[in-house]
Amino acid sequence: MTCVQTFGRWAQLAAPAPQRRRTRLSALDIAALRDRRAFRYALFPVASTQFRTPFLLPENFMAHHKDAIKRIRTSEAARGRNRAGRSRLRTQLRSIREKIDAGDAAVAVASLPATMSELHKLAGKGIIHRKNAARRISRLAKAIKAMEAAKK
Repeated sequence: MTCVQTFGRWAQLAAPAPQRRRTRLSALDIAALRDRRAFRYALFPVASTQFRTPFLLPENFMAHHKDAIKRIRTSEAARGRNRAGRSRLRTQLRSIREKIDAGDAAVAVASLPATMSELHKLAGKGIIHRKNAARRISRLAKAIKAMEAAKK
């Protein structure tokens, strides 16, 4: 704080607020980020997975702040997780439908809880809508019940 005399009174002047340091990428950094070989793994240092395609920054790359670049990286990782979950669900649904079509009531009933659990899990994480999960569970249970009734 600085004290100055104005019109016979002492007034305190607040020190200027410190300027917030902006972290901008230089043109060299952006060029390096565009370089496919050098920065493909800088953005994604974790080992590659089956569902994650290498993320390459486009030519009209707009993110200059570290936060924005991190957001791109994290959303890409979430996208990979979501794709993996949906793929796992589709496989499970396909297998239970095949069991229903084949008429294996006991096997279909045995695999229903695992499929229901997977649907609830993905709905809880927001990967699929909760009503979508409920509808699929209802249809599977209805198909299994109809199949059991037809056998009797």
